[in-house]
Amino acid sequence: MSDKRNEPEKTPSTTEAEQREEGEVVAKGFIRVAAVSIVATILVVVGLLQATGLVSLFPFGEEWTVQWLVFVLLGVILVSVGLWSWKSEPN
Repeated sequence: MSDKRNEPEKTPSTTEAEQREEGEVVAKGFIRVAAVSIVATILVVVGLLQATGLVSLFPFGEEWTVQWLVFVLLGVILVSVGLWSWKSEPN
């Protein structure tokens, strides 16, 4: 049996257990992508609200540089979590 976690589409699955394992791997990948996408969308929306001045979310630092540095930090954290989750081996 080949390793389904690395290349699930390369070899056809012949048993129900292999199909179930392949389905779980694909579902976990979809969940990871969906979670990072949802958080990224929320971050973009909050950034746009902050940029237009409709909301002021961060009470510390009245200067715009401090406000945007927080968004850069959140973006770096988001990218780090995304890369970590895509490179980690599923159990």
